[in-house]
Amino acid sequence: MFVWFLDFLISPFNQDFLAPYLLSSIDRGAGMIRMLNETPIDYVTWGNHEADLSHSDVMCRVDEYKGVTWLQQIGSAPVFS
Repeated sequence: MFVWFLDFLISPFNQDFLAPYLLSSIDRGAGMIRMLNETPIDYVTWGNHEADLSHSDVMCRVDEYKGVTWLQQIGSAPVFS
């Protein structure tokens, strides 16, 4: 989904991208962050499956992300184990 606003393009990415997918059970979402850093994604939103990873793993992925920002989805905040 792309959103045109005035003279620039905003490209958001939906939730549940760090987990669950097969590689995330091995690399804890690092591969997805590498992919996001190579694509024109400006905003990502938290999903409930980001809580499938440990809090420290998620914080490492946040530090690795070079996009604009992380947004909270409407609803409750994820609870990390």
